[in-house]
Amino acid sequence: MDAPLAQFCSNCGVRVQNPAAKHCTKCGQALTAQRSQVMVVRTEKNPALAAFLSMIWVGLGHIYNGRLLTGLAFMVVYPVVTVVAWFGLFAGLAGSVGGLVAFLVWPLLWVWAAASAYKGAKRRNAEGG
Repeated sequence: MDAPLAQFCSNCGVRVQNPAAKHCTKCGQALTAQRSQVMVVRTEKNPALAAFLSMIWVGLGHIYNGRLLTGLAFMVVYPVVTVVAWFGLFAGLAGSVGGLVAFLVWPLLWVWAAASAYKGAKRRNAEGG
């Protein structure tokens, strides 16, 4: 059996403690038998927009999806990999293993972030959240 809905005064919004009360104890407004209903509005996330945002600024698509920590992690890691990759390429460190690995990981991380944001929006929509 469902619990009875809480009743609120339509004038001042205070919760009515006594379900049999005819008037609001705060403002004196006559209480009606009609009860307010609460509607939960959920907005779906656009997967293409999430991917596009992550392509413009890595991590932004995750933040759009509501995954703040993941988005911030991408926003911290990606610039570090970018600097290492470009420094390794143009500062004479191209022969170093670290610079080469960073240069290879750099575009893969960008694509992975966009794909992850896209899939995250689809998953969020499918889960209803």
